[in-house]
Order: sequence, then C-alpha cells, then structure tokens
Amino acid sequence: MKKNNSLFLLSFANIGGTGLTAIFWFIIAALLVPSEYGQIQYFISIAGLAYVISLLGTSEVISVYTAKKIKLVSTLTLLSIITGIIASIVVLFLFSKIEISLLIIGFIINDIALAYLIGNKFFGKYSKYLITQKGLTFGLGITFYFIFGVDGILFGLALSYTHFIILIFKISKSSKINLPLLKTRLSFVTNNYWINTVGIAKNNLDKIIVVPLIGFESLGNYALALQVYAVSMIISKIIYQYVLPHDSVGETTTKIKLFALFSSIIITLLIISLAPYIMPIIFPEYVEVISAIQIIGLAIIPSTITLLLTSKILGNEESKILLSTRIIFAAIFIGLVVTLTPIYGIVGTTMGFVIASVAQCIILIVYSKLK
Repeated sequence: MKKNNSLFLLSFANIGGTGLTAIFWFIIAALLVPSEYGQIQYFISIAGLAYVISLLGTSEVISVYTAKKIKLVSTLTLLSIITGIIASIVVLFLFSKIEISLLIIGFIINDIALAYLIGNKFFGKYSKYLITQKGLTFGLGITFYFIFGVDGILFGLALSYTHFIILIFKISKSSKINLPLLKTRLSFVTNNYWINTVGIAKNNLDKIIVVPLIGFESLGNYALALQVYAVSMIISKIIYQYVLPHDSVGETTTKIKLFALFSSIIITLLIISLAPYIMPIIFPEYVEVISAIQIIGLAIIPSTITLLLTSKILGNEESKILLSTRIIFAAIFIGLVVTLTPIYGIVGTTMGFVIASVAQCIILIVYSKLK
C-alpha cells in the first residue's frame, strides 16, 4: 500500500507538473511566431548548458547518497552553488541578460532540492514543491509576457524556482562540509557529473548548433517537437524516479519496469498516428513540426529502456558505462545534426536524435546481458 501511495504521489506531481509546463509552452508557442519561440529556446539552452557544467552534485548522486544516508549532500550543494554563481557571472558578461543568469541558479537549486526529496522518499513534499514550481512557471511566465514582452518569459521562469531556497537551507544544515568523505566517493561523483554533463549538454547544444544552420524559425519548430517528446516521456520518467531509490537498496521493481516499457510502445503509436491531425489545428504557423514529431516519437521506446537500465546501474553505484554511452550518444547526435540538418532541416535533426537514442539503448542492453 505504501509503495502504491508513493507511486501515486509521484505520478500526480509529474503528470500534473508536466501538464502545466506543456500547456504553458504550447500557449507561448501559439502566442509567438516560430522565430520568437526559437529565440526563447536558444537562451534557455544557454542557461541549461551553463547550469549542467556547474552542477557538481547531480540529481542521481544526491538521490542515491540521500537514500543511503551518506553525509555528502550539503558538501555537493555548496560546491554546486558556488560554481553556479561563477557561471552566472560569466554568462551575464557574455550576453548582458540577467534573466539567463538567474535561470542558471534556478535550475541548480531545483535539481538538488527535488533529488533530496526523492532520495528521502518524501514523495508528498516532492509533489507539493514540484507542482508549486510548475504553477509559478505558468502564472509568472504568461503574466510577465503580457507585461514585459518576450524577455519577461525568462524572468518568470527564473523566479518560479525561488521557493526551493527553503529546502537548500535545510539541506545545507543537514550535515557538515566533509571534503575528506567526498574524496573517498569521488569516482562515483565524477562519473555521474560527466554523465549528467554530456547528457544535458547534448540536449542544449543541438539547439545552439541549429540556429546558425537553419535559423530561429526552424529551431522554433524543432523545440515544439521536443516539447511533445518530453510530454510523451512522462510515464517513463515517473517510473525512473520511483525505482531509482528502490534499486539503490536492492528492492525488486520488475513489474513496474515492464509497465513502463508497454506504455512507451502505446504512446509511440499514438504520437505517430495523431500528430498529422492535431498539430495543424493548434499550431498552423509551425509547418515543419508534424514530420519532426513523428520521427522523434520513434525515440520514446529506446529512451525508456535506457532510463530503466540506468536506474539499475546507478543503484549499484556503477556509472562508467553510463558515461561511455552518453558520450557515444552525444558524438553520434551532434555529428548527425551537423551533417543532416543543412540537408534535411529539422527532419535531419530529429533523425539524428532517434539514431543516437537507439545506439545508446543497444549498448546498455548488451552491457546488462554481459554483466
């Protein structure tokens, strides 16, 4: 009963939060022309790249160490915030946009705080904090857009993370700074840092690379396709978040993983069949988005399998193979983006995403079988 209740809370928070975020971005996409929507996504990608470089304590490390009662969370939190502030100053100097700098700090405290709650299995608090953040994104983002214009969207998004500061103070006081203990766990922390960096960097680099190749308008179409993909992955990510702390302590999660796999197959079929009928009605100006959605939908199944295998591997504090697969994914994806995008536009970009996802999935399956 307790497991069912925890899963319900996670599902409620993530489905509700993702729903609010998706509706928000769909509304913004409808309000803006594709080039403006692409420009917003470009600046968010800049913030995302800076934040992942700064995040020394990744969400997976925080969740695993919190679940195992290893007193390193406050140390990793302090180091991440310090590097985040440095990155924010550099970005402010380069782009002269304070909202991007604030967004970097917001991303960092969001990851740390939510991972801490997951690791402690505080699923009720996790739900409250996550839904609050998504609600603030929706309310502040749209309000600031009508008051300040397109730049106001980024300000609203940055301010939506402010309530996580309460949790950051609590985490900082939970244990003393312990650099000697960090040295004994440095391999796991470092490997996960690079895994996270490579994984999130490729999610942002593609948008940054696409702009000089095909412009902001095509980036707007591609970003909208990615938003549909993100919504489609919600069930898989909920189950990943749920099974990670359980895999960390050796509890069986086979049935729920099978459910995630079955759900990903159904969602893929729905995405491919319904996109041509729904998208032209809601987003008539985004003429390139239909084919992009249909292609990127093919990545849902391999991405789900990758998440489920990742949970088991991280639960055993094994991460070198994950780093290798993330690097391979990034190399294949970025290489194909540069090669195919100038020829096929965003169709080429989404093809690269699918091919890289399949390659990463196959490598992890082979590794798991051999292990």
